[in-house]
Amino acid sequence: MSEKICIVQLADQQYYEERSNCVKSVASYCKKHGYAWQGYVGSLDENTHIAYQKPLALLRKIDEYEYVGWIDMDVTIVDRDFDLYDYLLNYNQEVVACRDPSFFRNDMINSGVLFFKSSEFCKNILAKWWGCRIEGTDKHWRHQGGGDGSADQEFISRILSANNITACNPHDLNITPRRYRIGDFAIHFMGHKPVDYDSFVAYAEKNIHDQELLNKYWMVYGFQSYDIIDRFYEYGRENVLADREYSPEDIYRCAKLLIDIDVIH
Repeated sequence: MSEKICIVQLADQQYYEERSNCVKSVASYCKKHGYAWQGYVGSLDENTHIAYQKPLALLRKIDEYEYVGWIDMDVTIVDRDFDLYDYLLNYNQEVVACRDPSFFRNDMINSGVLFFKSSEFCKNILAKWWGCRIEGTDKHWRHQGGGDGSADQEFISRILSANNITACNPHDLNITPRRYRIGDFAIHFMGHKPVDYDSFVAYAEKNIHDQELLNKYWMVYGFQSYDIIDRFYEYGRENVLADREYSPEDIYRCAKLLIDIDVIH
């Protein structure tokens, strides 16, 4: 097995097109570090909502790499220098998953960023997760089953807990924008529509090539961004605070000022 890591992503066509800049950031990160990237657009199982197909997509690739990872398409990589392979080796756990970064689900795994070692143990975990899927596509995925919104995350949380897999700090791999700290690997725009972040991701990918400046850019973005409680579209809550609207250029200029005056975060 020669290749170290494959990162897998899956979504329907519309979801992908609306978040393609986040996907580009993931693919670019993989290319920089020599990792494989596999993107799927469209369902892998017509009888199952696409949101429940993560384990199926991961099982397709797990035998080909040392680690196979899942990253949601509303996640952007913010530390382009992060040595993911070294992190996974040193974490020394076959499944790496973060606690949910939101304040109200901190006892649950967030399934937006996950990594599995190529092993029979992990294949069994993924098979069990796939076996928990709710069949049918007539309802929104968050309203299938019990309808409490936990969906696939509840299933994988239970499976990992039963196998004594502990969750890592969300700052390691999977943090929300308002909670971002310099050094975090990725920002997960969970619950937000692309209007909140897509132009900022696109600007960073096109215009910011220095990691220190990129750190400051996302730090400033985090300070002014909406919190999950303000803009959680998936549950029908939206509290628009217009005086907090800034452009990517505004954020960039502020980040440049922080670099110029050597502000420590």
